[in-house]
Amino acid sequence: MIKNTFLLVTLLIVSVFKLNAQDTAVNFSQNLTGHNAAVESVTYSKDGKYLATGSWDNTVRLYTVDTNGYPKYLRTISGHFGAVTAIAFNFQNTLIATGSKDFTVRVYDLVKGNLVYAARENKETISSLVFDQEGKFLFSSSYDGTIRAYDALVFENNRTEKAINYGNRINDIVLSSAKGSFIVASNKTSFEQINGNKQVTKTFVGHNAGVNSLDLSPNKKMIASGSDDKQIILWDVATAKEIKRLKGHGWKVTSVQFSNDGKYLLSTCNNGEIKLWNIDEGKCMTNIQPMGTNARQAAFSFDQSQIAVASIQSGPMYGVSMYITPIKVKPVIKKIYPSKEGKVNGTEKTTIDKKKK
Repeated sequence: MIKNTFLLVTLLIVSVFKLNAQDTAVNFSQNLTGHNAAVESVTYSKDGKYLATGSWDNTVRLYTVDTNGYPKYLRTISGHFGAVTAIAFNFQNTLIATGSKDFTVRVYDLVKGNLVYAARENKETISSLVFDQEGKFLFSSSYDGTIRAYDALVFENNRTEKAINYGNRINDIVLSSAKGSFIVASNKTSFEQINGNKQVTKTFVGHNAGVNSLDLSPNKKMIASGSDDKQIILWDVATAKEIKRLKGHGWKVTSVQFSNDGKYLLSTCNNGEIKLWNIDEGKCMTNIQPMGTNARQAAFSFDQSQIAVASIQSGPMYGVSMYITPIKVKPVIKKIYPSKEGKVNGTEKTTIDKKKK
């Protein structure tokens, strides 16, 4: 009887370990080939219906995403004369903006594919692009130390330059929940919240090297930062105080992104590492098998069922690597429709079904 009980307990323990392994497994799915050089940037549209990849071949490949989460090639966007380092979709799925090492920002009609605006004021690489939620403005940051604002409703209004000269190379920005403010990452060991007058209103102190990437949690209460010091720090946005550190990367952290349910964080590293973190536990759930070296950026699909990773690969098969995750959710989104005056005619709501597939 004792022997049988011991055997039963052993089988239960083995079963639990197998279940946990299955729950955290992230499996390679496919490479989205088609670029002629390494991929530098990747992002999904806000509703997950589009995926875009930017490459050192100076182009963007645009995909539609089907109901099962699989990308289907739509078109190639050309026009840059340098690697595409930043991509952003507006919330309304009418525009896609691209930034490059050729120092320019280009904006295209997402449906028709035509160029609607090009900005050439920057003097260095474009490091990030972000639309405001209402679709009224597009913001860019650059290694030249500037943040620039563009009217995204009436592009003719951009003849007058609207720029903040931060004074240091800017690696990334996010829009703060504080009205008219940005959170700015640079080569400084701290990063800052600044307002439109360049006044520093908060300072996040804790890294030991420059900060490369930022992401704001879906509820706007937490911000993640990735640094050259190999660490990720999670911060309380309201107090600028550290919540926890995520350690384990072997080199510079190149990107961080929260999942839409706010429970997980995705990160990439200069040595090719890709990690999926459980935020509550502050632990790495799994090390994702890299398909290239120097992972530049990774993005969750909207329902979290897939991960797209941009990395440096050897040819001739260049493209973003796709992975299947075990953390799929069922999000529901109500779109935002701005009026011609830029006023919001609707609100956005995202609900998450906690059940896993």
